[in-house]
Amino acid sequence: MDQLNVFPSAAAEKAADLQARLRVFRRRLRLRDGVERMQRTLWIALAASVFILLLGRTVPVPHLAAGALAPAFVWLCAVAGYSLLRPLPLDRVARRMDAELGLKERLGTAVEIGEQGASPAAASANRPPSNLPARQFADALAAARAVDPRRGLPLHLLRRPMLAAAALLALALALAYLPNPMDAVLAERAAVEQAAEAEAERVGKIAEQVENSRLSPEKQAELLRQLDELARQLRENPGDREQALADLSTLEAELRRQIDPGAATRQAMLDAITAQLQALAQSESASPPDTAAALEQLAASLDSMTAEEQQSLAAALSQMAAQASQAGDTDLAQALAAMSQAAQAGDAQAASDAAGQVSEAVQNAQQALTDQQVLQQTLSQLQNSSQAIAQAGSGQQPEAAGEPDQTAAAGSGQQSGQGQGAGQQPGQGQGGQGLSGGGTNASTLPPGTGSGQAQTPENADTGALTGDPAEQVFVPWERQASEGGSMSIPGQDSGQGETITHESPNPLGGLSNPALIPYQQVYTRYFDAAQQAISGGDIPPAYRDLVRKYFVLLAP
Repeated sequence: MDQLNVFPSAAAEKAADLQARLRVFRRRLRLRDGVERMQRTLWIALAASVFILLLGRTVPVPHLAAGALAPAFVWLCAVAGYSLLRPLPLDRVARRMDAELGLKERLGTAVEIGEQGASPAAASANRPPSNLPARQFADALAAARAVDPRRGLPLHLLRRPMLAAAALLALALALAYLPNPMDAVLAERAAVEQAAEAEAERVGKIAEQVENSRLSPEKQAELLRQLDELARQLRENPGDREQALADLSTLEAELRRQIDPGAATRQAMLDAITAQLQALAQSESASPPDTAAALEQLAASLDSMTAEEQQSLAAALSQMAAQASQAGDTDLAQALAAMSQAAQAGDAQAASDAAGQVSEAVQNAQQALTDQQVLQQTLSQLQNSSQAIAQAGSGQQPEAAGEPDQTAAAGSGQQSGQGQGAGQQPGQGQGGQGLSGGGTNASTLPPGTGSGQAQTPENADTGALTGDPAEQVFVPWERQASEGGSMSIPGQDSGQGETITHESPNPLGGLSNPALIPYQQVYTRYFDAAQQAISGGDIPPAYRDLVRKYFVLLAP
């Protein structure tokens, strides 16, 4: 009870002074109790900090320093709040002061007298006033004034709890400043999180490209939904590399499922067929028309053709149908076969109807190939994103998305060939290599392979390697039409080389025999090998169209 209402006499003033003095003692007691409580419980907060620091050395804990300081902050708030808000009435303060300072219950008796004098029972008793309360308050006030709170209630240092707290503090500081192996893990996670955020932005740009592409509406809507979901997952990724790669791999697997492995073959087939149709129609007009116009023109000119020309056109269309069938485009093959039959029969109306079917099949095939191209580009860009996230935090610099491999495209690498024949003519000189030739009677020929690293020859004219890739044609050697079978290797004669020539004493003549493998089969084998190289990414993007055009020109 903070109010000491006593009899209306001279003791009231002394009671008020005693009450103010007891409040001073209460503040001092709160301070001393709080300090002692802090010393006794400090080791708990430090032990919790040490535990968090030890945990941060076994598992990656983000913001480890803040986490280690958190128990100390919570402990300080709890102890200070309890010390300030814990109830401590004046009668308890008086009794504690009497016990600690040896005041023989003076302060406690004065407070008790004041409480009894303020009670309703004492007021109803209507007792006559007495000078005993005033004397008691005067004695208690004199005793209270004689006490210095700082000297009477000193702050003690608890040695044993503080030694334990000091040991734990030293251990915590050592754990905080010694190198932590989990710092590298946290740095890697931060790098992965930053890379995931950057790849999310790249996925957003991929979605814009898909939205502006000529992808079919159904596939476009589904792909945009998947890309938006992937971008959201990457933005929410907390730095988990495996999760980010799993999210990317899920969409990559879905795109791979939609990609046709024979799309490159169909593209080459379609280019060859459209080129042949335009070539056939160009013979009837001055300029090459487009595919639909070429088909209409061929169907319209069927009546004016001779029987031999009709048979020739039918044979050409039949060959195109075979090419389309071999490439797996059944609709186009059937339409071309129908037009071939109509041309062979000389039926212009049937040829016109079939020409419409061929034109529609060509448009459908072109749309399908466009879809495949968009899917391929999207998959390639997602693979670049996977590579960037996989290399984030590892110290490796990922390649820029869509950047061709200039090293592989700079020139031809080192190749090796081996054969058996009638004679050999090795040569050695400036920029020269040993060459050997021969033949084989094998029934099948495997695709050619090569390995090595592209290098620039010494004293080479590097200016010839710039410009359009289609003009960068390398001629390894030229055979001159002269007697003796001499070989000429282009190069620069510096006068420092050495030429060694070995001639066989009994050279054998070559055999004039027909080809053992039809050209159609040879072309197909090498064409499939080239398409696999394009699909596998072995050929740089800048040279893929050049390879496709090369095989279109070589088509049987």
